[in-house]
Amino acid sequence: MELEERGTLIKLRMRIDDAATRRSIYVYPEVRAWFQQTLPTLQAFDVEDERPLNQLWTLCRAFIMGHELEDGEDFKLMHPQENDVYELRSPDTRVYGWFVDRGIFIAARADSMERVHSLDLDGGYRAEVEYLRNTLNLDEPKYVVGASKEYVFSI
Repeated sequence: MELEERGTLIKLRMRIDDAATRRSIYVYPEVRAWFQQTLPTLQAFDVEDERPLNQLWTLCRAFIMGHELEDGEDFKLMHPQENDVYELRSPDTRVYGWFVDRGIFIAARADSMERVHSLDLDGGYRAEVEYLRNTLNLDEPKYVVGASKEYVFSI
């Protein structure tokens, strides 16, 4: 992807054999910084849950490998749905972005579940995703418009 070559987006790479890769996640540099700096410091809201770092890496690995994700538990199409903004979610993390094509997710923002809910940040993150998507130098269409969850998660 040309935007990766320019450093605008960074492909999330995991220790997965290329043959096992079915989907891709690209992140903005701010999301990568959050993954590297903030995510390792987070503690699980429920003491019996895995650390948020492990939760999110498990989710990203499942996504990239093409495993089926649970609607409402692992992802959610945000309201209003016609804006086509998705939230990838673990018990303690939220990642906001959109699908530029089938199986290709661009993560524009990330935060902890606790901050998102206690500060009511969902709407603001959705608006930021829409702004970033509209200003990103991508060919039209910049996102999968009105596509079903089955389509964007298909491999």
